[in-house]
Amino acid sequence: CTETGLSEGKHCSVCGEVLVAQKVVAALGHTEVIDKAVEPTCTETGLTEGKHCSVCGEVLVEQKVVPATEHKDANKDFICDVCGEDLCTDHKEETIPAVAPTCTESGLTAGVKCSICGEILVEQTVIPATGHSYGEWYESKAPTCTEKGEERRDCKNCEHYETREVEAKGHDYKSVVTEPTCEEQGYTTHTCTVCGDSYIDSYVDAKGHSYGEWYESKAPTCTEKGKERRDCKNCEHYETRAVEAKGHDYKSVVTEPTCTEQGYTTHTCACGESYVDSYVDATGHSFGEWYETKAPTATEKGEERRDCENCDYYETREIDALGGFDVLYGDANGDGKINVLDANLVRRYAAKLIDFDERQLAVSDVNGDGKVNVLDANLIRRFAAKLIDKFPVEE
Repeated sequence: CTETGLSEGKHCSVCGEVLVAQKVVAALGHTEVIDKAVEPTCTETGLTEGKHCSVCGEVLVEQKVVPATEHKDANKDFICDVCGEDLCTDHKEETIPAVAPTCTESGLTAGVKCSICGEILVEQTVIPATGHSYGEWYESKAPTCTEKGEERRDCKNCEHYETREVEAKGHDYKSVVTEPTCEEQGYTTHTCTVCGDSYIDSYVDAKGHSYGEWYESKAPTCTEKGKERRDCKNCEHYETRAVEAKGHDYKSVVTEPTCTEQGYTTHTCACGESYVDSYVDATGHSFGEWYETKAPTATEKGEERRDCENCDYYETREIDALGGFDVLYGDANGDGKINVLDANLVRRYAAKLIDFDERQLAVSDVNGDGKVNVLDANLIRRFAAKLIDKFPVEE
């Protein structure tokens, strides 16, 4: 690998003359092979990667020792996180409780483990399941006429149970006969006394109706038909037939004409139907003489009336006022002036302390309401104070 060589040559073995000279052959050089690295473990050292010549075996890159990494227990379970070695060297025993077997599941004997690292020191062994222990059968679902029932027995040690069918009992029928009617068949009904199931057979034809005599069920009127009816003797069925209307039977009453209304004849049936004809014109009023119903006064008109001799109607007409004095509204004392003396005089009359004559009453009603009172007195006082320039009766 590191030293040159020579090619083949020849020389005489007697005289030593070189017959074919040898030539120098260059050194080959090393053929490198990688020596793989060895990872260190928690307890053993490792090696770095190296190289050597595969031809001459010379070490080209020396491998170096890598120190052991030591154990790691990050979760403190006494098991090395790297190599899995049990790091607990002084176990502390803890009993693993036994598990009692059930009817369907096996149990376990007690075991022992280290309370520090959890290593199982004494393995638990399996105890076989005990199997069910059943009580007596009892009815859990009663059978009906058409459906099966059920019996059940329960395990004494768990909630498991078994069931088995109980045969249906079948129907217990009782028969009731329904007699035929006029319109409906008769039949026999068979009904189960237990569940109520039923069926019908033995049909008998309906008998048909048997009617009595016809009688009036609705009397005819003048305009509407009546009705007759006959009833079946055996049921509530009945038949009806129409009876013709009787027509009107009119009675006539004459109403004589009055002063203002026509006369006429009213024809009325007992049912209340009526009509009117034979109209006669009104006679008109026939008046008597005029007579006085309200005497006129000096300031107020009177009234005359005349009455119709045949009815309550009457006519009226006015009678002119008598006159005889000048009217100066507000001048209650007649001195030709309107002042507080007149107002005081009206107030005394309103209080019924004095009486007024016809003239005084006429001139004192200054508001024109047909009365003489304190309202008139107040208006006269306002006129005297020149708060108003005329009375309401003058407007």
